Amino acid sequence: ALAEKGEDKAMIELGLMYHTGEGVKQDYGKAMDWYLKAFAKGNGDAYSNIGVMYRDGLGCETNRPIAYALFYITHMRGLGSEDTQYRAGHNLDKTAALMKPEEIEDTLKMTEKYVLTFVQKRGKLDEKDKALKFSKEYHTLKKLADL
Repeated sequence: ALAEKGEDKAMIELGLMYHTGEGVKQDYGKAMDWYLKAFAKGNGDAYSNIGVMYRDGLGCETNRPIAYALFYITHMRGLGSEDTQYRAGHNLDKTAALMKPEEIEDTLKMTEKYVLTFVQKRGKLDEKDKALKFSKEYHTLKKLADL
């Protein structure tokens, strides 16, 4: 009921239930639906959990650059609790180990706006959205370290 009323922490809990199959039939699509609702509210756990979904290809196509970017944004923006930060850091390291150094370098050249748009639209981007990827109009992920 709290999730339906817009409580982002309840949205995360419900998403986790569908993600893990705890108390409900496992359904990655429904997990992503709830995570995206919390993501829209800026919830750090949503960023991190959606990153796991993209890293592992759970209910979506595997996309390690997007996963890496989500963990990086969570960490660099200090989103969520101390536990959220710990998990995001761990997941950032785990994802980096699955990527080539040049993939990480290219990921850090993407704009935060592109990553957020990609997630919100579940990767279904039009040409205007795709142009955000390396747009000079928005700051790159690498610049988050300077902010």
